[in-house]
Amino acid sequence: MPTTYFRNLIPGQWQIGDIVMGRGTNILVESIVANPWDIENQDTRRARSDEINFGKDSWKPTTIEFTFEVMHNYLLPEFAGSKPNFWHSMPSIVDLKREWRANEVRKVYGQLKPIYMCSKYDEKVKVILGRTGQFAEFQDDMFDKGEVVKVTAEFRRADTYSYSLEQNAIALNQANPDVSINGTNGEAPSWIKMLLKGPLNHPIITLTNLLDADEPIVIDFDYNIPSGKIIEINGEPWARRVVSNDNPPLSLPAKLIGDTPYLDRLVFDFNRQVDIELTAGGMTSESEVLMVWRDTYEVL
Repeated sequence: MPTTYFRNLIPGQWQIGDIVMGRGTNILVESIVANPWDIENQDTRRARSDEINFGKDSWKPTTIEFTFEVMHNYLLPEFAGSKPNFWHSMPSIVDLKREWRANEVRKVYGQLKPIYMCSKYDEKVKVILGRTGQFAEFQDDMFDKGEVVKVTAEFRRADTYSYSLEQNAIALNQANPDVSINGTNGEAPSWIKMLLKGPLNHPIITLTNLLDADEPIVIDFDYNIPSGKIIEINGEPWARRVVSNDNPPLSLPAKLIGDTPYLDRLVFDFNRQVDIELTAGGMTSESEVLMVWRDTYEVL
């Protein structure tokens, strides 16, 4: 997941880059609209009838629309001298617009930009992934010195969920080659990331009760991981890959063999127990497979 310096947010606050908005800041969040997702369907019309056969539906993420008021007031003359840098540390409309351009990611294929929030609904800190979009600013004539600039801005979502900042993990090793994940603290399906630490020779990981899987799913990794090396097998949409921790990292998706499915199958529901089994040669007390996931949320 893309990372940035994260501050301790309170309910009603948002953060993008290093800019905190909302409660207790000089950038007021007037409204937030999470627009409905689009439906990509495979419906077909029944011949010679007034009916439709419904096919498989998928959701196409859309946008979150924000309305901000960016304040930059002026101190009264009798106070201006005592606090000459009063507004210096507070973000301006220039800072916000520059951050919304997202120049660090917008020309990098597949790169996402996180926006953080502390929900008023459940007071949990969450991250939403995507990219920034349109940005419009309005200066109202009632503020003759530009003390308040109104902004409407959009954030283009990568998917229809939000995620916890904290990661959860459970370990498989020589002493405990069988473990279970007993659901999550979220409200929606969670993606699985695996961190395989050597020595592990040709590890095979079997996962039972994944989402939409009637049979166990087998991750058959035809590779001998030496001691001290780590392989990441990641089903998360923002980092779906099979790589080593070498510098530069080795890309190893071709080492997934047999009936290993696409990594987008590494997902399980929040209220479902998942049983996991590890088999591998050459295991020692150093060998470990860490199963990592984030809680997933339906609402902001």
